[in-house]
Formats: sequence, C-alpha cells, structure tokens
Amino acid sequence: MGKHYLLNMYGCSFVLLDDERCLIDLLENAAVASGATVVQTISKKFEPQGCTVLCLLEESHISIHTYPELGIVIQKLVLI
Repeated sequence: MGKHYLLNMYGCSFVLLDDERCLIDLLENAAVASGATVVQTISKKFEPQGCTVLCLLEESHISIHTYPELGIVIQKLVLI
C-alpha cells in the first residue's frame, strides 16, 4: 500500500553520518518539505559510530540508518 522510497547513498561524510542532531534536523525538515506532518521523532546514537533516526508521521514514517565507517546511508520513506 502507498508509496515506498528506499535510498542508498555511498561516499558520504563520516562527520555528518555520525552527527545525531544533524540527522534529526535533516529528517524532520525533509518530512515537512514533502508535506508530511511529524508526530514524533526518536533516535539512537550507536558506539563507536552510527545513528538511526525514525520520524513517525501522520501519513506513515520515515527513517535513516547510517554507517559512517563505510560512508553509507540507508533511508526509507513510506507514505500511505
């Protein structure tokens, strides 16, 4: 049901991929820019590096998982 978007990005900055606050802002701003309504955001900063951020939207959800040591981001957006 709905639209699912999966984005795999490579060659990304270690510093940005390990910055939890930056990733939260990025995800929330992207959700709002797409016309979605953010209900709640949760995040987890992993040691020694990496973050996961999940925004619950009125319309569905959006998430990002980072692997700074590899320069990889996996982002998923689901709109119902």
